[in-house]
Amino acid sequence: MNSNQQMVGLGVAIGVGLAFVATTVSAAPRLADQPFFDYDVRFTNPICAQVDYREPVRSNSGQVLRSKPKNVYCKPSDAEASAARPESVQYKFLEWIRDRETREIFFTYLSFSNRTVEAALCEAARDRGVKITFVLDSGTGLERAESLKACNPAKVEFHLRGNVNGLGYAHNKLFVANPNDREKVRLLFSSGNLSSGTVLHHENWHFI
Repeated sequence: MNSNQQMVGLGVAIGVGLAFVATTVSAAPRLADQPFFDYDVRFTNPICAQVDYREPVRSNSGQVLRSKPKNVYCKPSDAEASAARPESVQYKFLEWIRDRETREIFFTYLSFSNRTVEAALCEAARDRGVKITFVLDSGTGLERAESLKACNPAKVEFHLRGNVNGLGYAHNKLFVANPNDREKVRLLFSSGNLSSGTVLHHENWHFI
């Protein structure tokens, strides 16, 4: 076989391979085609008051700045108004946790300090027997984790990871609300942690 024939043969092989891949991918089931599919992308977009400087401040370009604009610099006092909106991230979190179809919850974050979400999780474990498993970074504060565990030790367990060599470090941000249904599950991934990030930070959250 000469070089031209080899090239033609290679081209045919590549073409057949690509056609097979394209057919396989197109035939694969799509998440969007599932009967319960819903994709809700939310941005924290907090409502924050304008903060006036005590004295004018100059930017790097030399412009005189007299305040930080609204909805940019957020303080704890801004949390309530931001969280109460039906379109807020925290509102959706509570909706999933309080849904009586939710039978099991798993989540993993670098940090967990949101009192409102923790209270809802506690109520779910204590009053409805929802099983909760979560993983946090070993270097984070554990006040909320220990409080949640105490709600129903038989139904809540948590694990610590990170700050060791090898595969011990895992910085994932994931929340799963499982109704133990063969066709339906709720999954959330995000740029933010389960902290004030659900209300006051500028983060993105993907509810699927």
